[in-house]
Amino acid sequence: MIGRGDASDQPKHCTEQEALMFISYAQNFEDVILWRALKHVERGFYIDIGAQDPVIDSVSLAFYERGWRGVHVEPNDGYADKLRQARPDEVVIQSAISREAGEIVFFEIPDTGLSTGEEEIARKHEVQGRTVKQVTKPSQPLSAILDSYKDQKIHWLKIDVEGMEDQAIESWVPSGARPWIVVVESTKPNSPESNHGLWEPKLLKLGYELCYFDGLNRFYVSVEHPELTNSFGPGPNFFDDFALSGTASAPFCHKINAEAAGLRSKLSESQNAKVALEAVLAEEKGAKAAVEASLAGERAARTVLEDHLAAVHASTSWKITAPLRGVKNGVSAAGRFGARSRSLAHGVRAWVTLKSGSRPRRVAQRAVTGLAGYVKGRPYLANGARSILRRFPAVRIRLQAVVHNDPELLPAPSTFGWTRDRTDSSQYFKSRELDVSGEPCGVQRVYRQIRLARRHELDNR
Repeated sequence: MIGRGDASDQPKHCTEQEALMFISYAQNFEDVILWRALKHVERGFYIDIGAQDPVIDSVSLAFYERGWRGVHVEPNDGYADKLRQARPDEVVIQSAISREAGEIVFFEIPDTGLSTGEEEIARKHEVQGRTVKQVTKPSQPLSAILDSYKDQKIHWLKIDVEGMEDQAIESWVPSGARPWIVVVESTKPNSPESNHGLWEPKLLKLGYELCYFDGLNRFYVSVEHPELTNSFGPGPNFFDDFALSGTASAPFCHKINAEAAGLRSKLSESQNAKVALEAVLAEEKGAKAAVEASLAGERAARTVLEDHLAAVHASTSWKITAPLRGVKNGVSAAGRFGARSRSLAHGVRAWVTLKSGSRPRRVAQRAVTGLAGYVKGRPYLANGARSILRRFPAVRIRLQAVVHNDPELLPAPSTFGWTRDRTDSSQYFKSRELDVSGEPCGVQRVYRQIRLARRHELDNR
């Protein structure tokens, strides 16, 4: 067995599609070659000496997945426990293989397939920096294991004992069991240097012929099954219709494993991004639902108000008070028109009453002053004016006040016969009412407003 790292991967279960294709778990495609020769056998049987991990570099797992069962011989405590857990329906013998039954000194190299019973090999690994732990393990000859299953067909036997192949094959005798195919690791540990010269002659004497060498292992076929020989020849190829599991420790799997790790990382990132987006989407959906709920509430409230308003409009009280609302609206409109009318009336009043300080007053003052000067310069006109003004003292006094621009000359309102009595003021205005019946309606309306305002002013003095 070539050295490897941690054996931490779990068994891979075939998918429905992969069930039609052979999945290789072995380190150097040993399972592919064996399957090519034995795929016609249903539910076969195997013995794996030096089985080690139940998944990584396993020669038996592909067969196990297709219904085969067998026996695993593994002295390492950790690997034996893994095998029992992964293959509860198979036999696991925790023992080393040696010429005689008993105990041997065993050198464990943790988490690798390099543990051995050969001290020289163990020290070489130690020099290379690996941890080596010396322990004592039970051992038994290969013949004892083979004889335990002599009554059933053993379709293949694999021997991978890290430099102890000679002892394993030598301990086969005197068993008469002859597996159909025997696979033996035939190079020194972690080296392409062959070591089959020590043990191959013994195996050939047991009735086997060499059929195939894959660079690491030698495949032997029992002379009792020559029909299997034709299955060997070319190495694993397209026509073997197999796929890699990705769990093997061989270098050609490293790139595949690295790419697979990269893809898994990208997949994980994509899944995390998806989860984040789904969280954002859920939040947005929640916000949308809240807005829709609020909108639904507003619509419901609006419907209630509209129904209430419709009920008010349909009520008897609303119909009865319709005239009052009409009057109120008319008053409001009149108020707006009245404001404009009062402004116009104020201007007209200034012209009619010659209000002090107003422009009409100033224009009238200049006219009256000019007329007075003209009359004074003509005695016959002056005498006539005096005669007339004696009959109207109030007019005379007002003209004097205008000519001299002195409001103090104006007598009290009583001088002109004005009184606070509403009857007197009415008679006064009635006697002085102008005939505007021939004027436009707007002028008549303004004139009436001016007279009312003047009467109100006199009544409040």
